[in-house]
Amino acid sequence: MKKTIRLGSFLLAFLLLVCTLPVTAWAASTSYDLSHALFRSAETQKHVVSYAKGEKATLTFTPQYTAEYTLSFFVHNPNGESGRNAHASLTFPGGKVQEGEYPYRPNAKDYSRPYITATLEKGKTYTYHVWGWLPTSEGSDVDITFISGASGALTEELGLRAYLQGKTVFNGYNPQAVLDELKLLVGFKNATQPLEWCYKNAGGVLSINGVDVIVDMSGCGAEGMNTMAVYYQGYRAEVKFEIRSHEHNYEAGDSVLPTCTTAGYTPYFCSICADEVHRDIVPALGHNYKEKSRALTKTTTSKDGKRTATYACTRTGCKVTYTKTLQTYYKVNTIKLNKTAYTYNGKVQRPGVTVKNSKGKALKNGTDYKISYPKGMKNVGKYTVKVTLKGNYSGSKSMTYNINPKGTGVSKVKAAKKGFKVTWKKQASQTTGYQVQYSTSSKFKSAKTVTVSKNKTTSKSVGKLSAKKKYYVRVRTYKTVKIGGKSVKLYSGWSKAKSVTTKK
Repeated sequence: MKKTIRLGSFLLAFLLLVCTLPVTAWAASTSYDLSHALFRSAETQKHVVSYAKGEKATLTFTPQYTAEYTLSFFVHNPNGESGRNAHASLTFPGGKVQEGEYPYRPNAKDYSRPYITATLEKGKTYTYHVWGWLPTSEGSDVDITFISGASGALTEELGLRAYLQGKTVFNGYNPQAVLDELKLLVGFKNATQPLEWCYKNAGGVLSINGVDVIVDMSGCGAEGMNTMAVYYQGYRAEVKFEIRSHEHNYEAGDSVLPTCTTAGYTPYFCSICADEVHRDIVPALGHNYKEKSRALTKTTTSKDGKRTATYACTRTGCKVTYTKTLQTYYKVNTIKLNKTAYTYNGKVQRPGVTVKNSKGKALKNGTDYKISYPKGMKNVGKYTVKVTLKGNYSGSKSMTYNINPKGTGVSKVKAAKKGFKVTWKKQASQTTGYQVQYSTSSKFKSAKTVTVSKNKTTSKSVGKLSAKKKYYVRVRTYKTVKIGGKSVKLYSGWSKAKSVTTKK
């Protein structure tokens, strides 16, 4: 555990450090105040307290933060021999007592290592007791390990900076002189500017907003660079200062100009020991950005696109750039024809097109895409429409639609011996022939189809059917067209069905 001192009288801090030295007197039990320490990680301190035969060792603690704390003990005799069994307990304000627990070893509990875990409240005083397992147990020496979740339980987020506002170099080590230069900047989360706190002006107040400020100078005193640690609300800041054996005689060197990211300064060199310090600090200039170029990543049917701008710093010698997205263009996921089938009417028939992005926004024809229609689009056939994306978009899609032949209607169906004769209306324009379909089912299940290959024929006799059986008959037109070098039939819709009952 670090030996720490409150920001107050250095003499008082020195006395606290002395109090933490190993206990050597065993005639009676001892007590120890833990309140001066800031515990943020597991740290073990040896020989903190002792208890005599039949007595209790006492430790008190007033938390600086409300958090869960764990205090564990290791009990051994004055000669350092381990394994002394002991009890431990925690007394809360108001008198509640919590007994200690004992960790399990592979086969049994370890009664030489009692521990207590509890949530303690800020500002209240708690008392720990450690004593022998039996009234006849010999006196023992106690090591403690004290940890807490204080750093994770704090309610306030802040930034902490510590520095020496005047001297940073001292001829010989004088702790009080170092403390007199100490200044803290505390940046609270919602504050518009940091809070300033100076040790020299504290006037005996050893806290900020009711929370202790703690400084650790336990590792300071050697010639050269020293580091002093300052703690506040579980946060740590460091201050470096130098202890020298002589007074430097500094002479100025050539100034270093500031850049975008580094401060400028004038170096000073000691003529005695060549030590270097920087003074006359000029803050870093910061970048001066100007737009350098723009770029477009076009949107496709599978990926979003974007328009970006690249900015470059204009200061001499600086090559820093950054890229910013100015606008995002969402991928095109809908390209379709508004209609895919027409019936021949002797006029040009072409479908409209719908093009939308992944957010459902319709793109503009002529700006975001163009439509290429084929020639004709009047006669019966299959036609291909191509949509080509443009502007901020890239890609294309081809789609087809049909102009089917005009249908016909059944004029009459006449019964015949085990058959019938069907007559229909002639439909010779943009047709090749007809198909006659018949079935005993009005829904044309298991229907049979007969093809009439001439478009001028208007009747067809069908025989070899069942006698005295009711049949349903319908007709449609077709036209044979070339698609991709192959002959393909395009059909009209079926006519309304008529029924007939065959003769015997």
